[in-house]
Amino acid sequence: MALVPFKSKLFKDCISTSKLILLLHYLVMSLSLRYEVIQDGRCYYYWSRFKRAIYGFYLKQKGINAIILEARSRAGGRIYTVSAAPNSTPVEMGATWFADKHTWFMRLIEELDLSFVTQYQKGASVYELSPSEPPHLFTTPPGELPSYRMAGGSAVIIKRLMEEIGVHVSFHVQISRISEKKDYIEVTDANARIYTAKRVVVTIPPYLLLQSITFSPALPEQVIQVMQQTHTWMGNAIKFAFIYEQPFWRSNGHSGTVLSQSGIATEVYDHTNAAGAALP
Repeated sequence: MALVPFKSKLFKDCISTSKLILLLHYLVMSLSLRYEVIQDGRCYYYWSRFKRAIYGFYLKQKGINAIILEARSRAGGRIYTVSAAPNSTPVEMGATWFADKHTWFMRLIEELDLSFVTQYQKGASVYELSPSEPPHLFTTPPGELPSYRMAGGSAVIIKRLMEEIGVHVSFHVQISRISEKKDYIEVTDANARIYTAKRVVVTIPPYLLLQSITFSPALPEQVIQVMQQTHTWMGNAIKFAFIYEQPFWRSNGHSGTVLSQSGIATEVYDHTNAAGAALP
């Protein structure tokens, strides 16, 4: 079995638009930890949840019906927004920021008619080098390019996409094997259910793919070595949140940003939501 570059004719055979290919490269992060499938009469897609939702959206626009199979009990993958008590403040436990350079993502937000807020960066930030010396203060240069967050949390993108897709979604479907047959691809889930299609596109992180999916015939050894050495973006990160009634640091002239090389929390950011609830 051979892996081909994502910008290949295989994908263009499935959907006649290059926007889908470009969009994938502009996604904010590697937004998947597990797996799901989209299937239609001609093409079969296996990718991260956020990308699955996006492609489902564009598939529908192209008039291609799809069945969506989710590995988890929810859509969104590493886009994961939870509601915190007592006022249901949206808390990001997954992918959070994007910027103007993510051009296709910005167009998607506009197309879905969604709002976003600018990440707060005004005032002094804190840098901690070691426990033996006091923290240093620094400010973000005025010309620094802004980053953004979704108003109401990143999960609003998934919710809106799922509304637009309007197709059947099955949850708790985890893929275990991808097999190349004579004139089709066979995909098997953990419960031995089989799905078939002409094309398969896999875009989950390479290292996680090797840990989770068996390929038949096996992938080339050189490809396997590269996949084993490819880092999964944010794969070793743990997120946490503290909730306050008001962002008191702002009135004290601070940005809410803390960078540390010695503390347990290496990065902290102002995450005050669009409604004004404070969340660093």
